[in-house]
Amino acid sequence: MKKPQIEFLRSLCEAITPSGWETEGQRLVADYVRPFADSVTLDCHGNLHAVLNPGAPVRVMLDGHCDEIGLMVQYVDDKGFVYVQPIGGINTQLLSGERVVFQGAKGSVRGVIGRKAIHLMTPKEREEGVKDISDLWVDIGAANAKEALDALPLGSAGIVESGWRELMNGLVSARAFDDRAGVFVVIEALRRLKGRKLNVAVHAVSATQEEVGLLGATTAAFGIDPQAGIAVDVTFASDDPGGQPKKTGVIKVGGGPVLG
Repeated sequence: MKKPQIEFLRSLCEAITPSGWETEGQRLVADYVRPFADSVTLDCHGNLHAVLNPGAPVRVMLDGHCDEIGLMVQYVDDKGFVYVQPIGGINTQLLSGERVVFQGAKGSVRGVIGRKAIHLMTPKEREEGVKDISDLWVDIGAANAKEALDALPLGSAGIVESGWRELMNGLVSARAFDDRAGVFVVIEALRRLKGRKLNVAVHAVSATQEEVGLLGATTAAFGIDPQAGIAVDVTFASDDPGGQPKKTGVIKVGGGPVLG
């Protein structure tokens, strides 16, 4: 990939866009795609539609979702520790010790997820792991509940703050490749189609709220009423130590797209 495309993907991965709070990511997509789309609009569900050849009678919809799993502030105790509930399918076993960032009342609020120290756990507690997300708390440095709530009202949304990291052999890890990778692919497809003679209308959609039930894509599909659609999302690789090719088929990182 060329540098502008890499920087777009990187900035998209670093945007904070839990399901229902996708504005930051959608602004990035709109700014990037506008030079090579005939129209760029948002629908009533916050989905971004970038379209080429909009007047054609046959419509093709390309869909990737820009939202991600996240956390929502549920409760703050008297000491200012924050308790959260999941937005989408969170693996609670992986949360202990993670850094998080929330969209607070006056800007970003950072914290770290805590759990009872392993030295203080009973053997049974160690064996069971995290039974429920309410066993965890977020320390944002607040001295009391009022200070915490002034910065982070109930209902504030956030994400685990794990950013873009370049690995060996040209590989990259980043939070929310599910599904910023898909958004990147559909927008890149539109960019490459710019200037070509098309006999169909191409609708590249950066959809919202997939992680809580495919909500945005459903709205977008009803609005476009396409004759054909392609959804681009992530899947399981079978070439890591936990891979299960008997269930997933043979899927190798770098081995090309997967049809499902």
